[in-house]
Amino acid sequence: MTRLVKSWAPRRKGKRGDWKKKGLAGFLPALSWHGAARLAARALGRAFAAIGFCVVLLILMLALFFPKGDLGPPAPAVPPGPKILALDLDGDYPEVPAAPTLTNPLAFLEISFFDLIRTIYDAAADPDVKALYVRLYPNGLSLARIQEFRAAVLDFRKTGKPAHIYTPSFADLGSSLGAYYLASAFDRILMQPGGLLMLEPLSIEEPFFRRALDKIGVKPEYERREAYKSFIEPFMRTDMSPENREMTTRLLKDLSAQITSDIAAARGLTPQEVQKALDKGLLLDDEALGSGLIDWLAYVEEAESDLAAQFSAPFAEFQDYRLSAKAGSHRSAPKSRKSGSPVALVHVNGPIFPAASGAGESFGGENGSADDVADALYTAGDSLQIDTILLRIDSPGGSPSASETIRHAVRYAQDHGKTVIVSMGDMAASGGYWAASAADEIYTLPGTLTGSIGVAGGKFSLAQMWDKLGVNWESVSATDDEESGRFLSLNRPFGDKGRARLNAMLDRTYADFLDRVAEGRFLPPEDLEPLAGGRVWTGRDALNNGLADHEGGYVAVLSAIAEERGLDDWRDVPLVKLPGPDTPLEELMRFLHVSSGTLGDLGTALGALRPALRATAGPVNVYSPARVE
Repeated sequence: MTRLVKSWAPRRKGKRGDWKKKGLAGFLPALSWHGAARLAARALGRAFAAIGFCVVLLILMLALFFPKGDLGPPAPAVPPGPKILALDLDGDYPEVPAAPTLTNPLAFLEISFFDLIRTIYDAAADPDVKALYVRLYPNGLSLARIQEFRAAVLDFRKTGKPAHIYTPSFADLGSSLGAYYLASAFDRILMQPGGLLMLEPLSIEEPFFRRALDKIGVKPEYERREAYKSFIEPFMRTDMSPENREMTTRLLKDLSAQITSDIAAARGLTPQEVQKALDKGLLLDDEALGSGLIDWLAYVEEAESDLAAQFSAPFAEFQDYRLSAKAGSHRSAPKSRKSGSPVALVHVNGPIFPAASGAGESFGGENGSADDVADALYTAGDSLQIDTILLRIDSPGGSPSASETIRHAVRYAQDHGKTVIVSMGDMAASGGYWAASAADEIYTLPGTLTGSIGVAGGKFSLAQMWDKLGVNWESVSATDDEESGRFLSLNRPFGDKGRARLNAMLDRTYADFLDRVAEGRFLPPEDLEPLAGGRVWTGRDALNNGLADHEGGYVAVLSAIAEERGLDDWRDVPLVKLPGPDTPLEELMRFLHVSSGTLGDLGTALGALRPALRATAGPVNVYSPARVE
């Protein structure tokens, strides 16, 4: 420690310990805060330059050795011969597969949802994999994707291989009902002695903020088309509207019936027996065992040693198996014909906006960028090799114009001879359904939330809040019309003209939405109106009312394509992800773009500090609301 102090201690004449008494500032009497800031900026500049040099050097090396952007790891070692595939189900399993980048070089370690499903089918076809063993933890799977995962496990079991799942306690898994619903697909469910099984029925508790907003002077000024477009209600009302309550009750009953019937079928119970357990809410370990919902109370080492002993085989970790060359090598051969043209896989993931934000996109953020999705669809549409596009949508909606951008790109691809098939994930509602409506076929999972054909818009008026705080906003405009061009200002409520403009926009947007759905789904207006108005439907509802065509997820879509091409296995259908991963040189350009923006923001911030730094540089500090420089 002494040596470190001496290495940076200032050198000057005088007693050796003076600096300890006076402090470092005592040896820099002429250095103002402004000067200190310049020194700090210089140091930051040198640090950024050094980092930039290293990044550029790394990029050039990667471009030399990996010209196509293949930054993945070498295949890990997997035990040869018989093995038990072991999965810690604890990830988010995003829809959009992550690709290694400069800012996220370990992205290959994150398992996408498609990879999760596909690897289970690879293992089912691999004669060396004797069983599937899952350790269940809190994870990012919600209802529709749980259903898709369950289908994969059930198909795994159809090969005659056992699938076991273990957890110390379902009560520790957040949504215990969802966790048990997932576990029910396995032929053996194991829980630690003393664990709890909580099966609380589906319910929703929704806060309403209108009285709180009134107290602080914030006035929500929103309009909607129509009464079932409920996402604005928590701000507009003090309670749930009858329409919202009716719709929410219908959704909960449908989803609960799906869960109850699936659990009953998987466990060999009646729906009434499952409902009895749901009504009890919480089951102790012996109660869960006695009711037939749990198969064995055991500790983890007992569960694993018992399974290993059955097959005299070691465990192979899921991640290693997925990354190994062994995975997928036991697919059935095509029926004396080629597997055909590649299918383009395009994702719409998250809220739909016109374009992704630069920094969020570059550093691994996700959203439903209409520009990116449309570009991928245009690329597939123009391709001479691609004949089918699988558009996977997992989105609650967003911008109407951005949703229309995606829908138009779907039409473009169709006009160029491509078949566009939509697969819905957890949600394809509002703008997500707008984008989906033009597809040739729509696949949905029973628990998907879709529809929500409606629109809402408006603003919060803060005028009363500013008045309470004693803040007066003055405005100056190039026009004499006080409302013109400023009706969306948060500092004033809507006037008659502003509200009329808002309603004209909502009327037009809603009419366009209805027209797009009627055209894409071949529904006459009189049949569409009862399905619209903002109503949300489950995937099972959508199959019955004409908003969707087929039940299933990735596997159902690709199996249909494989059957049409005469292939025995859906995994033989070649897939190409669009947009593809960036090359290292593209990563360099993206990194430099974000870095320049970040440094620019830093420069702007330092520039804003300049007056304050100059004010404190002299011996006298004077505060004034105006300053002349």
